Amino acid sequence: MKAQLIGTGIVGLLLLAGVASAQGVYRWVDENGVTSYGETPPDGVDAVRTDVRFSRTDPSALQARLDDRRAVKDAVDTRKRQDREEADEAKQVNAENDKLRKENCQLARDRQRKYEQARRLYRMQEGGGREYLTDAELDSERAEANRQVNEWCSQQ
Repeated sequence: MKAQLIGTGIVGLLLLAGVASAQGVYRWVDENGVTSYGETPPDGVDAVRTDVRFSRTDPSALQARLDDRRAVKDAVDTRKRQDREEADEAKQVNAENDKLRKENCQLARDRQRKYEQARRLYRMQEGGGREYLTDAELDSERAEANRQVNEWCSQQ
């Protein structure tokens, strides 16, 4: 029974090969009653030529196909690795940008708070003196501080 299954499997594989060849496949039964298949039967055995046709595998064509598959797999693996690296770099850049944005937001809020609470603001002069801002300059500085807060803090 097992030999018949093996024989049937061999015939099935040969049928799947499907390409006609000049040589045929022979079937014979040995002295133990086991059915066998092959290109050439052993001497002294009644062999029957079957309708199964096959062709031998071209080793160089097979190797070329395997090499092509390997090249495609390597290219896909390389692309996946590059995509992961790019995603990791983008995450790192985004994290750095978020940190910078938070720092700048905090600085802008501090400046805004200082400008809103102060009655008088001044600029330092080169000689160490102070130049106090006019009401118009103070309003302008406060508006700039508000703009900075909106710019740095609006996306948090």
